[in-house]
Amino acid sequence: MNNLQRQKSLCMLLLQLKVIAFIFVLLTLMLALPMRAAELADETAFFENNIRPILVDSCYKCHSIEKNKSKGGLFLDSRQSLMKGGDNGPAIKPGHAAESLLIRAINYEDEDLQMPPDEPLTPEQMGHFETWINAGAVFPDRLIASSKNAESWWDEIEPESLLPLSSKPEEVIDHYTLQKLRIQSLIPAPPATETAWLRRITLDLAGRPPTPSERNDYLFNPSKTRKEEFVNYLAQTSCFLEQQIEEFNWLLMDGKKGKLKPYLQTALGESRAWDQIFKEIILADYSNVSSEGAAEFIKDRVRDIDRLTNDVSVRFFGVNISCAQCHDHPNVTDWTQARYYGMKSFFGRTFENGGFVAEKEYGQVSYKNTQGDTLKASLQFLEGDALTETLSNWTDEKRKSEKALLESLKKEKKPVPPARLQPSKPTCRGRLGWGSGRLFCQSHCQPVMAPPHGHRTRRTIGSNAW
Repeated sequence: MNNLQRQKSLCMLLLQLKVIAFIFVLLTLMLALPMRAAELADETAFFENNIRPILVDSCYKCHSIEKNKSKGGLFLDSRQSLMKGGDNGPAIKPGHAAESLLIRAINYEDEDLQMPPDEPLTPEQMGHFETWINAGAVFPDRLIASSKNAESWWDEIEPESLLPLSSKPEEVIDHYTLQKLRIQSLIPAPPATETAWLRRITLDLAGRPPTPSERNDYLFNPSKTRKEEFVNYLAQTSCFLEQQIEEFNWLLMDGKKGKLKPYLQTALGESRAWDQIFKEIILADYSNVSSEGAAEFIKDRVRDIDRLTNDVSVRFFGVNISCAQCHDHPNVTDWTQARYYGMKSFFGRTFENGGFVAEKEYGQVSYKNTQGDTLKASLQFLEGDALTETLSNWTDEKRKSEKALLESLKKEKKPVPPARLQPSKPTCRGRLGWGSGRLFCQSHCQPVMAPPHGHRTRRTIGSNAW
C-alpha cells in the first residue's frame, strides 16, 4: 500500500470516528433531554410550592417591580433580577447557596442585612431556599390567565368524541393512549411477557418478587382469566396489606413513621372506603376510637396552613393548586385565587394545642389579588358555589375565657372537646348528619350549627367533598 492509499484510509477512518462520535453525542442528548425535562418539572413544582409563596407574602412589599418597590435597589420578581441584585451585589449564585447573599440575609447572619425584617423565616423555609439555589434557582415566569371567560381545556372537548361511560377502564386507557400515539406517529411497545407481567404485578401489589410456587401456579394456569385470578389472590395475602400501608403512608406522610401508620393498618385492614378514610383524617376527631391516629396528617402540617391546603388538594384530589396562591391558574380557569383561599378557609381556624389538633370558631382568611386588593375568602371548593356562613360575635371576654380553657387543657394533656349542642331546624335541603355534637348539611349549603371548638370548618369540607 503506497502513501496515498494509506492517507485515504486514514482519512476515511477519521471520518468514520467523527460520525460515530456525533451519533453518540446526539443519542446522549436525546436521552438526557427527557430526564432534564422531568427534573425541571420537579424543580418548578418545588419553586411554586415552597419559594414563590414566601416571596409574595414576605418580600414583594419591598422588592417588587409590580409594586414599584426596590428597597436597596433589589427586585425579587425574576431570576434575572435576583442575579443582578441590588446595592450589595447579586442576591443569588445559582448552585452555591452558601455563597449567596440572599441566604445570609434570611439567616440573619448580618445585623445590617436581615430579611424579612419583621419576622424571620422558619428553619424549614430557610432550608427550602438553600435547596432551591443549590439546584440552580429555577424561576418560571409568572403566568396570568389572559381571560376570565376562557374555557378550560376539557370544556372544548366534544362529548360525542368520548367513549361511553359503560366502557371498561382498560378499554378507555388503551383507546386514548393508542390514539395519542397515532397522532404522534409513534409505535407502541409490545405487550410485556407473562413472566415480566407476573414480576411487575407482584412487586406493585405485594412489594416483593413472586415466589417459585406462585410463578408456576400462574404460568401453568390454563384459564383465560388467570391475570384477574392472580390479582385477586395477591389481594388476599398479608403482603398486600403491608404494601398498601407503606404506599399510603408515603402518599400521605412521605414515609414518616408516626401515629398515622397504625391508623392506616387498622383502616386498610378493615377495607374502609377511601372517602371514609378522607373524612376521618380531615375531621381529626379524638373522641372517635376507631380513627385513633388519623389526626397526625393535620398535626404534621398545622403550622403551615398553605402547605396543609395544597397537600389536601394534591394527595386526596390529585391536583396541585399551589400556583393559585399567587395568581389565577393560566390553563384551568376554575382554579382561581378565590378558590385557593376558599380551600384554605376550611383550615384557617385549625391550630395545635398541647399536641392536639383543634379549631376556633372565629377567624377569616384574607388575601391580596394580583391587582393588590385585599379580599376576604369564602368557603369554597375547586368548583361549585361558595358556602355561606354566619360568623360568630366573638368578644374579648370570650377570647380570654377560651385562652384560659386552652391553657388548662394543655397542662392536663387533653384534647379540646367539641361542645354538645341540640339540633336546630336546618336552613337548607340536604342529607343531615351528626358528628362531635354538631349538626351539619352534607349538601353544598351553609352549616346550621357549630360548637366553639367542634371541627367547624374542617368538618364542612369532610362532609361536602364526597
